[in-house]
Amino acid sequence: MIPSTFTQTEQAVIVTERLTDTQATAVDLYRRGFNVFPLPSAWEWRARPGYKDDPNKKPPYLAESLFTSRLHLCAPDCRHVLPYEFTALFERVNIGVMMGRTSGNLLAIDCDSFAAFETIGAGLTRQALPFWAITSHRGGAYLLRLAEGEAANLPEAKIKDVQVWGNRHYIVIPPSVHPQGTMYQWHTPEPRYCLPPGASIPPVSVTALDWLGVTLKRGKWQEPDLFGLPEWAAVLSYRNRQTLAHGATEGQRNARLTAAAYDLAGCEIPYEISETVILQAAERCTPEYPQRDALAILRSAYKKPNVTPARESDRPTAKTWQRAATFAASFDWRMTYGRKANSRRSVFLACVKRAEMDGRAVFRASGREIADLLGKSYGKYITDKLKALCSDGLLVNAGKAQCEANLYRFGDAVLDYSEYSPLYTPCSISGDFSDYQKTPLPNTDAAKDTFTRLGITAWQVWQYLLTEPTRTGYAIAKAANLPKSSTYAALRRLQGNGLVTYSMAEGLYYGEPVTSSTLEVLAVELGTSGTSEQRKATHRIEREIRANWKMARAREKWNYEHKKEA
Repeated sequence: MIPSTFTQTEQAVIVTERLTDTQATAVDLYRRGFNVFPLPSAWEWRARPGYKDDPNKKPPYLAESLFTSRLHLCAPDCRHVLPYEFTALFERVNIGVMMGRTSGNLLAIDCDSFAAFETIGAGLTRQALPFWAITSHRGGAYLLRLAEGEAANLPEAKIKDVQVWGNRHYIVIPPSVHPQGTMYQWHTPEPRYCLPPGASIPPVSVTALDWLGVTLKRGKWQEPDLFGLPEWAAVLSYRNRQTLAHGATEGQRNARLTAAAYDLAGCEIPYEISETVILQAAERCTPEYPQRDALAILRSAYKKPNVTPARESDRPTAKTWQRAATFAASFDWRMTYGRKANSRRSVFLACVKRAEMDGRAVFRASGREIADLLGKSYGKYITDKLKALCSDGLLVNAGKAQCEANLYRFGDAVLDYSEYSPLYTPCSISGDFSDYQKTPLPNTDAAKDTFTRLGITAWQVWQYLLTEPTRTGYAIAKAANLPKSSTYAALRRLQGNGLVTYSMAEGLYYGEPVTSSTLEVLAVELGTSGTSEQRKATHRIEREIRANWKMARAREKWNYEHKKEA
């Protein structure tokens, strides 16, 4: 670590003496908040199979893990030993930067021609928007940051030869070398030498980029809904959008293309547009689906009157996570799991929260994300409960089918159960802390800090008593479906900390409504203030270290496979 008393120029000289230019750039951009990662070098790209067919294609060693996490660069206070150190990953490679949340809502305006590069530059300069710019083999790219969140990907912007990448996409940056030998260069002053340490691109509002058609990404950090398809595809079902964007594998091609064709017809997409996308989907199938057969399917769909669009659910008002919440509220957890009921229900409710955040039937729920929602440290407790819910059919591990880890969906037992019961969501799963009514899990850092000590049962008892004053602990346990002994203990803890009072005149327990600030003070008194943030930081570092390991393994695999093929 270079002493902070050194000037920026002195720091740059020291870094240059110790690291290559690529490594120094990677370290510098990482400290500015960018999600940087190694890409194959120019000669590695040239050595890959298929280079001559598409010399401009630049596949990465690994990308999916970087959608949700950065690599790990050790700080001075780090005490762990890394098997794969950050700078070692950038030896003799190119550099990529991931767009989106992991880079501070970074946005790239990618220009495939020098004419488009000049047009975009003039437009940004005219509006006095802050940006960084780089030049590439065919044009260049402008980097900006959005203030409101991630931008939606725009494969076809309003200007010719321009694409906008706002999430789950990366660009190559200097001092990388293009497969055809062109060096990427900074068009604006290089940040490493011309900006103070840690300074990044000032954020701009998404409204300032309306002239390009830039919009915010719907949902949180997960996979884009449209998969690169035009905006009109949003009316199609999720599965059919996947088919049109990625095709289908042998054995599923006919069924999935037929479903997509009937969805296009039912949504009244013009036949000319549908014909184009269905032929493109046929080309993306493995193996390629005959175009003549694809057109025959499409013509058949458009000939039939009153085609009903395909949908993932027959009840558009009842989303999958809502149906799962219905199940959680109605299911007799105590009868099924006994003493393990509360822990199983808590993990299941955390999965409901993750499903709502994801906004689709297949949702991401890693062990650390579940632990963050429950206010617990990641460990065997979480993974065992997830496995148990999968074994019991309440969850299904969908990651194996999609070749991606930590993907789940709710089991048929959950969806079938809730399908025949009235839609009842006993809480605002995503509400802010002002919505107290029967929130199943602590939903702010202050609440998580406080109830880390008081316990999840205490949280559920308190939430129940806020709206339902009750005479006895037994009545509370029965109504909230909680263990009696745990309920009595939770009542004592809540009374001792002023969250529950007992009215002698009425003979009732009352929950005391408090603000988030009051919970923060209570967390300080309990000695748990800041534990939620510390836990998040620990989980973040664990994910980063694992990303280092996966990147190193992916690079080794790349080199082994390509040498073998060569």
